[in-house]
Amino acid sequence: MTEIDIKNYFTNIIDKRKADIAEAEKELDEVEKKADAVETEDQANAVVDEATALKAKIEALKKELKDAEDQLANLDKPAPADEEKPSEARSLKQLIEKRGSNNMEDNKNLIEERAQKFAETGKMTISNIETRAMLVSSGKIATPTKVSGINELNNEVSSIVDQVDIEDCEGMGSDKVAYEFTAPTAGVTAEGASYQAGDTVVEFVTIQPETITTISSISKQVRKQSPLKYEEKVRKNALNALRKKASARIIENIVASNLATTLDITAIDATTLRKIALNYGGDENVVGNAVLYLNKADLVSFGDVRGTNDKKAVYEITPDASNPNTGTIKEGGLSVKYCINSNCKPTVQGTTAVKTMIYGQPMKYKMDMFSDYDVAVSEDYQFDKGLLTIRGDAEIGGAVVYKDGFVVVNVPAKA
Repeated sequence: MTEIDIKNYFTNIIDKRKADIAEAEKELDEVEKKADAVETEDQANAVVDEATALKAKIEALKKELKDAEDQLANLDKPAPADEEKPSEARSLKQLIEKRGSNNMEDNKNLIEERAQKFAETGKMTISNIETRAMLVSSGKIATPTKVSGINELNNEVSSIVDQVDIEDCEGMGSDKVAYEFTAPTAGVTAEGASYQAGDTVVEFVTIQPETITTISSISKQVRKQSPLKYEEKVRKNALNALRKKASARIIENIVASNLATTLDITAIDATTLRKIALNYGGDENVVGNAVLYLNKADLVSFGDVRGTNDKKAVYEITPDASNPNTGTIKEGGLSVKYCINSNCKPTVQGTTAVKTMIYGQPMKYKMDMFSDYDVAVSEDYQFDKGLLTIRGDAEIGGAVVYKDGFVVVNVPAKA
């Protein structure tokens, strides 16, 4: 990866975050316009909740934008003079300036030297910054030059890893996150009597790191390419595997969380979408800006639902043209964003209960990255097949950090 590649890397993130902020601010303007038309207290509460969620989203996006801008700005800063050996995780810009090379040919040689080192040792470290940027990117991984041996699959990673709240926690042993368990309630006080207390109750969830490991394979022929292409292929393969593992853990942790609520259904029918959406939030509000995570089979089932009289499709499904594993499901005036995730089980009633779809605001799940992502390559594991085995491991943790942060759909066992 050249200096220009690194700058383009962070520039793309900055552009994406600016676009996301502009879109969220536009949504906020539309929500605030609704305030002029509210007629009931429930409608007013719904507008306030939706506006609050959008403001929180905008603040989070602005923080990510600033982080990316800081990273881009740091590329132009020279490495500290007292450092003798640059680490593999340091940016190439710093490596170049540390060596004092201003010649393009020397820069190219330095980059190739780093790639050659990986080609010889079979080991490298992908920094936490690079890993985090990959997790919060658009999810599109550039396809490197193909070689005979293994053809890459289509998009196998759910976009959920781009939507949750991600934080760099390198160096921390754990992350203790406070959340509001109950809000204060006003009381009625007789004249001369003491005021009733109405304190906010705050509880905590502790996010512990766990070792995420991945094993994948590529053709041995890849190593016959230049060291630069070899390093790029292995690096992207490892990061893609991390995204897949992270996606699975997010779903597992949400389903297991005691901060999620459950909703029982036996099948997807004409009332399913509104039941899920209207069960999200408190007794006096409906929370907006949420996403429905579901198995692809369930998306098909929504499309198969027909009305009882005219037999027309009840739900209108519109995939996002730029990212087809996301889109919207509409039913009458209700519109819900969806995101396909193969780790969600299909909604089929059997002999045992099963958790299927998940609905909620993705930023109410926090994923902490406690370490860099270490990668090693070996040809011993599948020597007879002519494959190189890529092994990766990282310390990552995550949890739901809001009370009633998600609704988990439960399909009970048949009676």
